[in-house]
Amino acid sequence: MRTSLWLCWALFSAFWVHPAKAEDLIEQSAWLEDPSGQMTLVDVQQRPQDFRPYQGVLTRGYSASAFWLRLHVGASTEQKLILRIRPTYIDHIELFDPLEGSAQGQAARMSGDHHPRQGMDYKSLNHGFAIPGSPTPRNIYLRLQSTSTMLAYAEVLTLDQAATADHLQELFYGVYLGLLAATLVWALLHWLIHREMLIAVFAIKQTAVLAHALAYQGYLPLLLGQYLSAPTMNDITSLLVMAYAFFSAAFVLILLHEFKPVPWVWWTITGMQLAYVPILALFFAGQARLAL
Repeated sequence: MRTSLWLCWALFSAFWVHPAKAEDLIEQSAWLEDPSGQMTLVDVQQRPQDFRPYQGVLTRGYSASAFWLRLHVGASTEQKLILRIRPTYIDHIELFDPLEGSAQGQAARMSGDHHPRQGMDYKSLNHGFAIPGSPTPRNIYLRLQSTSTMLAYAEVLTLDQAATADHLQELFYGVYLGLLAATLVWALLHWLIHREMLIAVFAIKQTAVLAHALAYQGYLPLLLGQYLSAPTMNDITSLLVMAYAFFSAAFVLILLHEFKPVPWVWWTITGMQLAYVPILALFFAGQARLAL
C-alpha cells in the first residue's frame, strides 16, 4: 500500500510539474460575464474596459451567465498550435479567432460536453482546438457556458507539448482508475465470502466512484460516443455526480452506525439523505444546474 501511494504521488507530481514547464503561449488572460447570454463577439470587443484580468484557472461558481475569455496569444513560428481547455465537463465552448472566419462574423467553432467529439481536429480527453500559429501576437476569444460550476483553464501549446501533457494526464488517470477498479474487485470478492452489509454498500459506493471518475475524466465519449448523443452523456455525468455524493454519504453513515453514535444525531444526519428526492425531481424537471 505504501509503494502504491508513493507511485501515485510521483505520477501526480509529474503530471502537474511537467505542464508547468511547458511554454504556454497565452501571455494575458481576461474574462467578461454576460448575464443575458445574448452578447455577440462584436459586443464584447466594444467593451474592452469591462474585461477583468486573471491568471491560471477561472472560477465563477454555478451561473447561468455566458463567460467570455480574451486570450492574448504570443508570436510563434509553429504552423499549428493546440488550444487546450479543461475540465471536461464544460457544456459549450465557442472559439473566435481573427485568423479564421469565426472572427469576421461567421459561425464559431464549437466544442464542449453538448457537442459530439467526432470530427474534432484535436483528439484528446480534454476539450480544445487546433489553431494556426502566427508570427504576430493576437487576441482570441472563447465563449463558455456550463450547467456545472464554471471552472476553466485554457493554455496554448505546441503539438509536441500538448501531446506530452495529454499522455502524462492519461497515465495518471489510468493509474487512478486502476486503483479504483482494484478496490472494487476486492470489495466484491470480500462480500461474496463474508456477505457483510457494510462491504456491500462499500462496493456500491465504489462502483459510483469509478463511474463518476470515468465521466469526470472524459472517457464517456470514447466508451459511449457511438451509441449516445453528447447531451445524453452530459446528463449521465450529472446523475453520476449526484449518485457519487449519495452513495458516499450512505456508506459513511452505515460505517458510523457500527460505532453506535448518539441516536438523534445519527437519525438527523440520515434524514438529510432524503434531500436527494427533491434534488432528483429538480433534475428531471429540467433544473439540472439547481440540482447540482
